[in-house]
Amino acid sequence: MKTSLLSIILILFALAGISQCDFTEVIVTAETGEWADEMSFSIIDVLGYEVSSFEGVDNFQSSDTTLCLIDGCYLLIAEDSWGDGWNGGSVSLDVDGNITNYSLEDGVLGFLTFGVNQEDCFFDIPGCMDSVALNYLPDATEDDGSCVNIIEFDNNKEVREYLYYEPEGLQPGAPLVFV
Repeated sequence: MKTSLLSIILILFALAGISQCDFTEVIVTAETGEWADEMSFSIIDVLGYEVSSFEGVDNFQSSDTTLCLIDGCYLLIAEDSWGDGWNGGSVSLDVDGNITNYSLEDGVLGFLTFGVNQEDCFFDIPGCMDSVALNYLPDATEDDGSCVNIIEFDNNKEVREYLYYEPEGLQPGAPLVFV
């Protein structure tokens, strides 16, 4: 009996050793607010691989995930399916005791760059950089030509509005289409 109990204890210690993190443990804590099912985020590495993701389910819930990440830069991509932000939801990242908090206050999309034993992390974030455009992306670092603007014109003394979008690579002399 003593031999089998000792064997079980040794096996448990061996299994515990396998599950240890050989890199940096990062604790990701997600807190949902109202409309939790609209809240989601993913974390990607510099190669574009998703290393973690979260989708809210229940309002005012907390969940922790422990990641084992290699040193380098990461990007948290925050999304809200309704477009009004996370309504009190947030995420915190604990990297070796350094805690970074983030909440998507408004809009559909937000970004947070962070490093694991790495400083000066930067990601190219394509999007509309025109602050008066309907689809302005404040976190964009590279204008991708996707801006949609409202333009006004006078038609028989009546002011009309239209959305203007010009696709990238439009051929000269292409027709103007009103919808």
